[in-house]
Amino acid sequence: MTQADIFDFMRFIFDCSQNLGAENAIITLIYVERMTELGNLSFHAINWRRLLLGALILSIKVWEDLAVFNSDVCAIFEGLSVKDVNALERFAMAKLQYNVSVKRSLYAAYYFRLRDVSEQQYNQRYGQWSLSMNRRGMGEREMTCHHWKQGGQTGDNPSNGKY
Repeated sequence: MTQADIFDFMRFIFDCSQNLGAENAIITLIYVERMTELGNLSFHAINWRRLLLGALILSIKVWEDLAVFNSDVCAIFEGLSVKDVNALERFAMAKLQYNVSVKRSLYAAYYFRLRDVSEQQYNQRYGQWSLSMNRRGMGEREMTCHHWKQGGQTGDNPSNGKY
């Protein structure tokens, strides 16, 4: 299991479920870390998908203002029955010790940490991009991006279809 495997798995679910947002990913991460700490679990090649899916199901049910049925999850994953999803949900709740609350301060800490990690990964992949303010004419300002990574190409950004 690699970071790319986890990303692809989560992206698949988010692509299938148009109502999910970044907040669901953040809450899912909080729940996964809480499950591994409180439930004495660790990620392995055989369990990481179930841990993520269990945490994501709970994040949707707790944080979204829409009815989510376990049969909806079964529609995304072939071979997964409602009975399986029910058991997974019970398992996740037990490992969380039924604590699904997330304080605003904890959510904010995860949000900003993930934003920092995302920015670092972007910079490693595409080079350092910084916004600088330049004056032009009579004080008019223009935002410009400066790519400083040696050998970086202007076409090397995620908006060109490579990402």
